[in-house]
Amino acid sequence: YYHRWFRSRTPVLALNGDLDPQTPHTLAETIIPHLKGPGQNYVQVRFSPHGVLFSSPVRTPAEPTCGMQIMESFVRNPTKIPDTACLSDLLPVTFAVSAPEAMFFFGQGDIWENPARVSALAMRSLAVPNAADLLDRLRSTDPIERENRIRQLMATED
Repeated sequence: YYHRWFRSRTPVLALNGDLDPQTPHTLAETIIPHLKGPGQNYVQVRFSPHGVLFSSPVRTPAEPTCGMQIMESFVRNPTKIPDTACLSDLLPVTFAVSAPEAMFFFGQGDIWENPARVSALAMRSLAVPNAADLLDRLRSTDPIERENRIRQLMATED
């Protein structure tokens, strides 16, 4: 299919993240006019980079990513429009980084170079043998729980 669009009656689910640097939505959306058959769908997922199946976290605890939820709906009934209700439950992108993370990765308490209050307890939380241990600690929970844990550290003063 070099320089041609496919022709098929097979159900298709095309997912694209609007923050995808590899496949920008302006390129991905060119497929939309060619998805004419029953069960051929294009879904744009906000706040998501490349790999929507794995990179579209939702607010609801213990729920799979939005991409996975949409794919599951599609696989269960490929000739119907997939359920995209999870799009309203997406975890937004945040540019906030906790002071312990900023201190560890950038050597200061704020990635924006503003003064930040870093408690002694938060500083002690950085006392790990190596970067891998800290990364494991930061990845060990879901994003909401991790942020809550970091906020608790930041609010606690000795």
